[in-house]
Amino acid sequence: MYLKIVSSSPSDVACVSFGGVSFDLIMATVYILGAGATKAVARNAPLNDDLLREALDLGRPGIADRMSEVRKFILDFYPATGNNIPALEDVLSQLDLALNEGRPLSSTYTVDKIRELRDGLVYGIAEVLRTSLERDHPSDHEVWPRLKEFLSHLRPEDTIVSLNYDIVVDNALLGLGRAPVNYGVSIRSGIERDGGGQWRWEPYPLYGESFPLYKPHGSLNWLYCRACQKLDVTAGLKSTHYIFSDPALICAACNSRYEALIVAPTMFKSYSNLVLAEIWRAVEDRLASAAEVVFIGYSLPDADVHLRCILMRALFRNRNRASSHDAPVVRVLGYDDRPPQQYYSGPQNPTHARYQRLFGKVDFDPTGFAAYLQRDYMTFSQHVQRQS
Repeated sequence: MYLKIVSSSPSDVACVSFGGVSFDLIMATVYILGAGATKAVARNAPLNDDLLREALDLGRPGIADRMSEVRKFILDFYPATGNNIPALEDVLSQLDLALNEGRPLSSTYTVDKIRELRDGLVYGIAEVLRTSLERDHPSDHEVWPRLKEFLSHLRPEDTIVSLNYDIVVDNALLGLGRAPVNYGVSIRSGIERDGGGQWRWEPYPLYGESFPLYKPHGSLNWLYCRACQKLDVTAGLKSTHYIFSDPALICAACNSRYEALIVAPTMFKSYSNLVLAEIWRAVEDRLASAAEVVFIGYSLPDADVHLRCILMRALFRNRNRASSHDAPVVRVLGYDDRPPQQYYSGPQNPTHARYQRLFGKVDFDPTGFAAYLQRDYMTFSQHVQRQS
């Protein structure tokens, strides 16, 4: 088989000759977005290291008492706490371990109390993301049109996997007229909130021919009914906030309280939810047939064991497909303070090293996502090759 890529843009096409017959083969790309991708287009978005501190500082009525209880637990449980609060993953993992074992930590911290603390902390995380993303940063107006232009170039064969809860990409798609958003999973209802605070349920429309936006860690606009085992969605609205604050927001089919469908940053992540399990299977299948995988603003932490296993299994399947083809290209849009030429002649940063340990050779771009958008969706090395 003769395989030649004639373009390196998001609309890559390969010219293939097989048995004397030539034809075009669309080269699908999977884009995997971490917190750094959101930060590049929404500068006020917090990174994971900031989430716990900002959640504990929330003082709005309705959540301040919850955060006060979480703060008291941290002060009781972590003796070194002061200005040096523990990592969010440590606190959530401690709570999850107790819940998984059904084990109280003391007469004060019963299993029910631990569950209440965990729910309060998830609420705090959602509130930090909701409020921070409602504040525009001046530079956002420069990069936002480029993000929408980038999304408009993607084809149905391409895929976005967002590991973020925020709805930045979702809203950009709505701004392009790409409604409804194709989340790649069965959705029962679309829910709207009118100016009087009343909720309306409508059947979620069919997706049409659009690429999927998979969100395997959940989303701030997803409402899950555990009784019905169904997912409802609020387009453009971060509705997780209302699960905790509006008693009127209940499942229209069974009157059960909705749950937030958010996989919090913990060492004991659970993906047993039917919706999330379906998403993970679809993500693996897309990766197994991709010609290119582009990581954007994702540091590949060692703690993300589940995702790392899914990635390696999918890429192993990809390399071992029956049809002969090249292994998928892995590109990483990271960030480093050094200019590119200086970076490439010096030591790798830790993120680059983690990717190389897992995937071998990768095209690492230290200039970030915003620069990638400005270069018409090419990494720095692709740009240099194009100019030479």
